[in-house]
Amino acid sequence: MEINKPLTEQELNELDEFLLSDSVPENCMFLEELDGFLTGIVIGPKTIMPNVWLDEIFGGKEDNEMIWDSDEQAQKFHELILRHYQSIVNTFHSHENYFEPIFTEFKGVTIIDDWVVGFNRAIELDKMSWAPLINHKDGMLYLLPILLFGTPEGRKELDNNPELKELSQDDWVQSLVNKVLEIYKFWLPYRRGEVQTIESSVPKIGRNDPCPCGSGKKFKKCCLHKIPNA
Repeated sequence: MEINKPLTEQELNELDEFLLSDSVPENCMFLEELDGFLTGIVIGPKTIMPNVWLDEIFGGKEDNEMIWDSDEQAQKFHELILRHYQSIVNTFHSHENYFEPIFTEFKGVTIIDDWVVGFNRAIELDKMSWAPLINHKDGMLYLLPILLFGTPEGRKELDNNPELKELSQDDWVQSLVNKVLEIYKFWLPYRRGEVQTIESSVPKIGRNDPCPCGSGKKFKKCCLHKIPNA
């Protein structure tokens, strides 16, 4: 798998069509929601391995578990998702100012709701780790468009607050992009500390060692292929 190769427009369309098809559970993420979800994972407080979040994309393990037609189908779409994840990683690590979310366009209007719902799902995946930002004195400012467009309470506030209603949709789009970049910078010291801790305290896992996920399989037969750049 060429993990660092960005998805082509054709591959993005293929992934989009698959996520909207009858082949996936009803509560599977849309492409826009997936993009927000992966962005939240990439810029969040700590690294979450793909074996933790891949099932969440298709609705989770407990309800409506994803049933693949074949191993080839599973591998194909897992690879597309992992390559898109890695593209987001590369964007933020190299040139975050080129960050460009995948939003819905409808009749010339940019709709951010699905993307924001996905980002919120990334927060809910490990909400305790997000506590330093949520509890920060400016935390609600960082998260404002995400909370307003991604939660029922936020939607009520949008509908009932005259000052918020004065802002145009383009204003909210730009605000969301700016806030995501601010969130990324907020977590950088945490993530750098995490990398140093991992490098100094965790021994290297050999390909033939037991997988650390606890599956009982060898690392090379389990989570190795799910790790970007492994």
